Amino acid sequence: MLEVAFLASHLLWMTKRREIEALHEMITTRAAKAINLGRYGLEAGCEANLVVLHQSDVADALRFHEPPRLVV
Repeated sequence: MLEVAFLASHLLWMTKRREIEALHEMITTRAAKAINLGRYGLEAGCEANLVVLHQSDVADALRFHEPPRLVV
């Protein structure tokens, strides 16, 4: 999904910080809400699906295309 957000950022000229953060939300929390995914989030009782990236910043996660550090 990061690749989709990366392409969208270029095709839609979404390059400002708040736009990049919106793209990140679109492929995470907003996507979960759109498909009515229950028990989504970082809270007790939620499903344990997690992707850990090397980058600590959303913009860097879109900018650098590295495999995830860890997938749980």
